[in-house]
Amino acid sequence: MDSESVKTRFLTAIGHDMRQYDLLARAPRASAEATPLYVHSDPVLLETIMQQLISNAATHGGGKAHVSAIEKNGAVQIEVRDDGPGIAPEDQERIFAEFVRADGSSGNGLGVGLTIAKGLAELMKHTIEVRSTPGKGATFVVRAERA
Repeated sequence: MDSESVKTRFLTAIGHDMRQYDLLARAPRASAEATPLYVHSDPVLLETIMQQLISNAATHGGGKAHVSAIEKNGAVQIEVRDDGPGIAPEDQERIFAEFVRADGSSGNGLGVGLTIAKGLAELMKHTIEVRSTPGKGATFVVRAERA
């Protein structure tokens, strides 16, 4: 990160986003766990990424959503996991493209949330990826440099 990056306390961002998006009301089986971790990131942009991922899990997940963060290999790995229908392997890269929605997805979205999340992650030199098996939910993973 450049000299303008700041340390952002990740655990605070999780709690704020879960309240703001009322994730607990939309996904009653929602949970979050994280050791307080600091990352080199822009706090507003990281919050926007989390908003997109949490909203996506609450909207397209099967009612269970879990947010976690761990330190792994000198980075902080942030995961947003749901128990929705999952994403077919052939759709896992393309869901980050503009106006693309996974086949069979519900909701009224335009298909830009994941595009925004990926673009912001790349802007801050974070990475974002999806891991999913159809029928077993999806996990979105953001990696950021630990502060």
